[in-house]
Amino acid sequence: MTNRFATRIGLPSAEERPADAFDVVAFHDPAVGAQARTKGSLFLLAQLTGGNPRLARAASEVLEAIRTDYYYDLSAGVLVALSKALSAGNRRLYHGRRRLAIPHRSGVSIVAMVVLGREAHVAKLGPASAVVVRDGRMYEVPPPPAVTEEDPRIRRRRVAASLGEALEVEPYTWHGALATGDRIGLVSRHFAQTVGVDELKRSLAEMRPSQAVEHLQQVFAIRGGTGSDGMLAIEIDQLAATASTHHLEPVRPAEPFAGLPDQSPVPLADAIGRGLHHAGDAAEGARTAIGHGVLTLLSWILAFVPRRPAEYPRSIPRTSDLEHGRRRR
Repeated sequence: MTNRFATRIGLPSAEERPADAFDVVAFHDPAVGAQARTKGSLFLLAQLTGGNPRLARAASEVLEAIRTDYYYDLSAGVLVALSKALSAGNRRLYHGRRRLAIPHRSGVSIVAMVVLGREAHVAKLGPASAVVVRDGRMYEVPPPPAVTEEDPRIRRRRVAASLGEALEVEPYTWHGALATGDRIGLVSRHFAQTVGVDELKRSLAEMRPSQAVEHLQQVFAIRGGTGSDGMLAIEIDQLAATASTHHLEPVRPAEPFAGLPDQSPVPLADAIGRGLHHAGDAAEGARTAIGHGVLTLLSWILAFVPRRPAEYPRSIPRTSDLEHGRRRR
């Protein structure tokens, strides 16, 4: 059993989307092994309510900022880093609402999921949701609070219905273990209500991710759905512990002269070249031998030249005689 899962994703087709659908879907699968082991794969969905092209561009910029902040932050765990990235994206959109002329009735809801190892980490703001289909049952994560249960964060007025509504927000978070064969869907709440919960569960459980997304898009159009249609389907599969590699085979030369030393096409050019090379080597050797011979001959001649013997003092003069000689000078 390996420590990581492989994922297959299904994305909505741009040609089959309604004209008034501006939801944004993004994902990032790290190509570097160290980043894949420490940060995992990131999947993002932005549900736009009352959207327009300007709001869609703003949501795309926010998703890109969330991706950058999450992979850059190494100071905390996965869930904390993901929550901090969503909070930073919320502040970015909050300060840019007036600049982007975002209407008050428009809203942006974001759900982010990270698959790291054998676990999933989810953080969300707003109605967009993430569902997990396992053994024929579908679960929403994070699970919604009960009707009678009051979320303590509501009393602190830090939970916003959409991104950019308040300056400081606290995302809903969840993390749990995954199993082989799990199907995960990041869906817009409006899209899920239009196609139906049973149809959504059946499509995710029985079809491949791309087929499930295509089928749900058709159901959404048949039932007269308009507006938000964000959908991202993910299939969790077992990653093989070892990968079989292609065995290398020796390359057979296509021509009989392959691998032989290159020869000149001019006749006798190689023989003449070798002869000139040997003649140059012989001349260099003769020059070196003549030089050594001349040095040896000069050494013998200088050895027989008579030299004057050195004269050494035969007596040591006394100190008084030396001093007397200095006075006379």
